[in-house]
Amino acid sequence: MKKVLSLLASISVISTSAINAIACSQGQDDFEILFVPSVNSSEILNTVKPLEQKLKEKLKTKAEKDGRTFNKNVVINTSTSYEIAAQALKTGKADLAFLPVNTYYSYRGEQDSKTGLYSDEGILLSSSRNGATPDTTLEEFMGSDKKFDTNKAQDLMDGSISLALSKNYNKLTKSISSKKDADSKLQDSNNPATYYRTYIIANSAKLQNLNFDLESLTSDNYVKTLKDLFINNSFKFTFGKSTTSSGSVLYPIMWLSKVVGLTNEEIHNMWISSNKQENYQDGASKVSTGSYDASVNYSDARSQLGTEEAVVDAYKNTQIIGTSSAILNDGIMYSKKRLNDEKQLNDLRESFKELVVSEKEIFSVYEHTGYVGPDSIDNSDAWEKAQDETITKSNVEAQKVREMIENW
Repeated sequence: MKKVLSLLASISVISTSAINAIACSQGQDDFEILFVPSVNSSEILNTVKPLEQKLKEKLKTKAEKDGRTFNKNVVINTSTSYEIAAQALKTGKADLAFLPVNTYYSYRGEQDSKTGLYSDEGILLSSSRNGATPDTTLEEFMGSDKKFDTNKAQDLMDGSISLALSKNYNKLTKSISSKKDADSKLQDSNNPATYYRTYIIANSAKLQNLNFDLESLTSDNYVKTLKDLFINNSFKFTFGKSTTSSGSVLYPIMWLSKVVGLTNEEIHNMWISSNKQENYQDGASKVSTGSYDASVNYSDARSQLGTEEAVVDAYKNTQIIGTSSAILNDGIMYSKKRLNDEKQLNDLRESFKELVVSEKEIFSVYEHTGYVGPDSIDNSDAWEKAQDETITKSNVEAQKVREMIENW
């Protein structure tokens, strides 16, 4: 598999619309950034295209302030998978990529015993996003001061919390009239989040036909009812295609194992018979129309469907039936094969922090509202090391899932 990925990366197998651009971007005059297909590839390119010129201007201005130059063209493309984007960084075929931390974890290379840093890829910035109102208003996540406690929200998920959070989510989205309405009810800008989670969405009519009523369930019978739904009633599950994807593969499998209590064999059988969604919007759309029974969903892809009618219908036709443990926010990762100048890395960090504020629409494609990085250029290695340590710790359970599904 690694040989295949390496070959794919070396010939730049990127989305069809970007093949010519990639072929040109192998020269010294191009600075290449890859976006991963968590949403529709053409939509990503249309949204982020202005970043090419804006980032180039920022980098040029910052370099000139201390007598340096930046004359490269910034080129943005979408990869066909998370793994291909990460492999492109690893082999020096791209400069930056927007990646989930679990994909980065799998491709960052070997750790230097002296510095604690990794050989092939590094963390430029970690992202922040608005909190999810279903989380920030859930009673079980409140501290002693009756305010949202992010540490409680990031504890490992269990059946009781999965049920309570699902019910709270459905209550908030019971009557959605537009995309704007969905965003206003689901995004909490007063509680910036360092994590996101997977939501399992299901077609309501199909659930009703099987006498599955989430609202009537209690923590005592929730898990058993889910087991019956997926095993005895063959309610067909949908995963993502990228096996290092946190939100569409790893954490949903952890939910099926740790919360629902399915065996590895039962999950394997579900995997074999499951649908594989192109992206989160694809899954949400097909569950809404009844083509799929259930799919995995992050940051509520239902609100990102193409038309107002599709959005309203999706909320009317579907419901949340489960929620995963918290997943560390994704980030902007860089190739150590192509970027090793600390001043340029600092310029990039400053530029993205400024642009996410001034060009909010560009970064809305991943719902990033800000970026976090080292507080000074002198502290960059220490900051990266700390981030890597956090990612390593958070990947203990995800690594077990990766090993389990390696030969699936």
